[in-house]
This record gives sequence, C-alpha cells and structure tokens, in this order.
Amino acid sequence: MKRIFTYITVLTLAVACETMYGPVETPVAPDTAQDIAITVNETGDETVKFTLAPAGEASYYSYLVEKADAASEIDPETLYKVGYKDVAQGTFKYAADATSQTIEVAGLESNSTYQIYAVAGSLMGIPGKVTTVSFKTSDTVSPALSDNTEYEGAEGETGVALVFDEPVVRGTGDLVVKYYAMNSAEIAEGVELGQVTVPAENVVVEDEVVYVAVPELPAGAFYALDYPEGAFADVSGNKVAALTSKVYFGEETEYEPYYAGVGNRYPTVEWGFEGMPEGISDWTAPIVLTPTSDYGLGYVYKENLSLVYIETGKTTSFELVYNEHYGVSGGKIIVYLPEEPAKGATVALTVPGEAFEDYYGNMNEEWTASAKSLYDMSVPFENVVGNYVMTQVSAFDGKPYTSKMVIEESDNPVYGNVMFTTYESMPCNEAPIYAVYDPEKGTLTMESQQVFASDEEGYYAFVSATVSSSGSVGVGTAPVVFTVAEPNVITGPNYYYGVLILNQAQEPTGFYDVYYKCAAQLDTESSAPASVAAPRVYALDTKVSR
Repeated sequence: MKRIFTYITVLTLAVACETMYGPVETPVAPDTAQDIAITVNETGDETVKFTLAPAGEASYYSYLVEKADAASEIDPETLYKVGYKDVAQGTFKYAADATSQTIEVAGLESNSTYQIYAVAGSLMGIPGKVTTVSFKTSDTVSPALSDNTEYEGAEGETGVALVFDEPVVRGTGDLVVKYYAMNSAEIAEGVELGQVTVPAENVVVEDEVVYVAVPELPAGAFYALDYPEGAFADVSGNKVAALTSKVYFGEETEYEPYYAGVGNRYPTVEWGFEGMPEGISDWTAPIVLTPTSDYGLGYVYKENLSLVYIETGKTTSFELVYNEHYGVSGGKIIVYLPEEPAKGATVALTVPGEAFEDYYGNMNEEWTASAKSLYDMSVPFENVVGNYVMTQVSAFDGKPYTSKMVIEESDNPVYGNVMFTTYESMPCNEAPIYAVYDPEKGTLTMESQQVFASDEEGYYAFVSATVSSSGSVGVGTAPVVFTVAEPNVITGPNYYYGVLILNQAQEPTGFYDVYYKCAAQLDTESSAPASVAAPRVYALDTKVSR
C-alpha cells in the first residue's frame, strides 16, 4: 500500500506541474552552417577557374573575388547576401545533385594578386565562417606598343613618347634613329640618309611610357625609330617585340610624310640669302644670291620675287617671274633686273617667305636687301676730284669765307662714288662726307646730317638747312646738290646748307655757319689744306640776315 501511494503521489505531482506550468518542451539540436572549400583549378593572364564546395548540406553559398594583395575583413552575413561588389560575386542554391559549383572569371589583370572569399549558409539561412583563398594571375603576354606621340623636354629636347599597354622596364639593345631629307630622292623609297644611336641617358622609362630624346639631327630632318626585341620588357620579363620604322613619301600622301612605325620631324629653322652687291654698276649683270642654309637649296615653289627702284620722289615696282627674271643654278638664285635703274637709285630686292626649301625642307624667311645703282665708275673723275679753294657766303652775317676742301674717289660706292676727306679746312677725322657725282648731269649730291669731324669741343656734321618765316634756321633732311659747271669748278646751291655743331653726346648746340652760296676751284698752288680757322659759332635760334 505504501509503494502504490508513492506512485500515485508522483503522478499527481506531475499532473499538477503540467497544469500549473504547461507542457514540457523537448530540446532541439542547434542549426549549424557547413564549412566551404575553395579550390583554384587554373589561372591565366586574365582568367581564373575555381570550385566552391560546402562540406555538407547547405541552403545557399556565396562568393566574392577581390583584387588585393592581402585578405580583407569580410562580414559573413554581407557576403552571404552578396552585399559586396568587386571583380566578381554571386550565390548558388545547394542541391543534392549540385553540391558544388565551378566559376570562371575573365577580364583580370595579368601578374596580379586576387582574393576569393566564400561562405555557406545553414538550412535555416544562417551563414557560417568565411573561407579565403589567394591566387595570382600569370603573365605570358609581351607588352605591346599602343601609341606614340611627340614630346618636348624641359631643356629643349625633342623626341617621341612610346606608350605601352602595361608598365615596362629597360631591357637590352640600342635604340637607333634613322633620318631622311624631304628633298632627297631616297625618301620616296623610304631609304634613310644616315642613322645615329640614341645615348642611354636619352631613354627614360616611367611606368608604361618611354621617353626617347632624339640626338641632334640636321634641322628639319624626318626621323624613324628602331629598336630590337627585348629593348624593353614587362616586370615578368616578357620582351617587347622589335620595332622597325621608316619614313617615305608617296602619291597617296599628297607629299606629306608617311611614317611606318614610329617617327617624327626634327625642329625646322628659317634661313635667308647673301650676295646682294653693295653697288650695281652694270644692271645687265646677274645678282647671285646664295642661301644661308647649311643644307643647300632643295626645292623652288616658284613664288615671284619683288623688286623696287627708289628715286627721289619716285618709286617703281616690279614682279620678278620665275624662269623669266630669275632662276636657280648650282644651288644659287640668279636674278636679272628687268630694266636699267636710274643712276643713284636704290634697288631693293625682296624674296617672299617660304618661296624656297633647303635639302631638309626648311623654308626661307622673308628677306630684303638693297643696293645703290652706281654711276659709271669708268668715267674719269678729273672733273671733280682734287684739292679745292672754296668761298662760301654766310647766311648769318652775309660775309664770304674761304676754306679748303679735298674730294677723292669713294672708298665705299654704296654711299657714293666720291667723298670729301677735308671740308671747311677740317680733316674728316670721323668719316668722309660721301657724295654722288653724276658726270652726265654735272651734279654733286650729298646727303644731309653726315658727321665728318670732331675735336675736344664736340662734333661737326654737314647738313642741309631750313629757314622759317621768322628767319630762324633749322636742320634739314633733304640732300644738298652742288653743280660741276666745268672741269674742277664747283658752285653751291642758292638755298641753305652748312655745318652743325654737336656736343660730346652728339646733341646739336649751334651752327659753325650756314651758307647759301658757294664757289670752289681747283687749288693749283697747294696740295695741302689750309689750317682750321677759329670757329664761328652761332646759336640754334640765330636768324639769317639774308
């Protein structure tokens, strides 16, 4: 009875507890996610193939491919939900007939390190721990030249910039520059005139760009760049292929250079001419112009030249036509005057810019030069040269004054065919007073404002003079014309001329004298000029008495 009572008591307590607290729960085992394995099957320069395999039954499993040298901190839940975005990412549903997945990713960078992250979720979708595997792509492809451009260095260097599709380093082998002349026959066939090796210091590598400073070449030369296989390589040692370039002209290029490979043009220069004579005594003789280019004459564009005859109060212009008035012979420009210029006229010749090219295609700049049309130097000068006694009437006091002058044949026909070496009894110790003697007209013409003498006080200049309505004298610019009335008899004009005094700074301070009448005759008694008289100095504002 006691034992039965005990059982009843236990049962009663159990029922009472269930009534009071509800049914007793049965324990459930925890929902645990499986590990996941990552197997890298193969890698290429730009691809990877790998397999994901959960260790047991799962719901879903996800992955991420990241370009990184080391693994990052990855949140399992974010990875499971494909919350990361990088090179590649995705998720798969686990199935009995698909317990693993193989993924192939393309478009990767060669010789680069990547990380693969994967995580599997439990049957209830709870992610497990993240598995990480690192891999590196291979690099079996050589760098390729993708572009080239001209560049100018900081110190005037010129050359080309080679752009590769990946960073490179300097390898072995010389870089060679071949050069061509635009106006050579060889360029039509792409045959160079010469080549130079590029010094090592002229090659600078910066990542994927190689700067090549071209050694000094003839101005205007076209050039092409060669280098052998292995002159450059990538960091994996893959060699750049050899480069062979050339420059040529073809009909399809309309006379513009065509570059096969890499090339450019060395900087051009402008040039002019020399050979214009100081004076022209025979107008029928050719004027021979020599190009100043170092490379000779190469091509003529047949631009017409310009010619101007300049006389007092008159200008005559001409257009010189190729093969009519000028031509080319022996690398020189041969110019013929179309008609005889007046004696004493200035002959100005202009060659327009870009009318000619030299051998390397450098064009001429516009060039102008002039010469005097000389009087016939074969005419004897006994009518004018010699030592003279000269009497001149002062415009200030109306008195005659006598002095000596000496006329000789000119030492520079550009300025005149005769020159005064003594004037007003003053030796011309600074420069002669140049004049043009026209034996046909019997005139002796001197330009104004020629400084001819100096002493401790200052300078003396032969000038023409002007007189205002009030009688004040000024310095003129017009030439002064004397008349050779008969052999060795010279008379002055009936207008004003004289000698201007200047200080040491060559500033006008007054007049030695101003004249309006002159008569000079050959001095047959003395060959030496008279001594210099005491100067008569008149202020600049002195009025004429005439």
